Amino acid sequence: DWSSDVCSSDLGHRYVLHFSEGGGNPDAGNLLDASDRRVSTGPAHDGILRSGTPMDAFAAAENVLNRLKGPRFVLSAGCTILLDTPAENIDAVVRAARRPRPDRDQA
Repeated sequence: DWSSDVCSSDLGHRYVLHFSEGGGNPDAGNLLDASDRRVSTGPAHDGILRSGTPMDAFAAAENVLNRLKGPRFVLSAGCTILLDTPAENIDAVVRAARRPRPDRDQA
């Protein structure tokens, strides 16, 4: 049951499904297709983001950003950012998010 790994937030009466990629959780793309809810996901907070290199974190964020598009998708770091997460890894995810994406104009 993946629901234990999913957080739900009420932002302006629209629920956001917020969870980490992988770990038995559902595919975020499937959730976007099957629901009208917003989906917030990204590199797992207790995986690559915490223990990988900045290049790993950047690549993981790029992977998510290349797969998920549209106004209901929000890039995040799973459910939380742990205190011992390297700042360089967080910066790498932010760099990926800030890259120009011409394909987003039509999303």
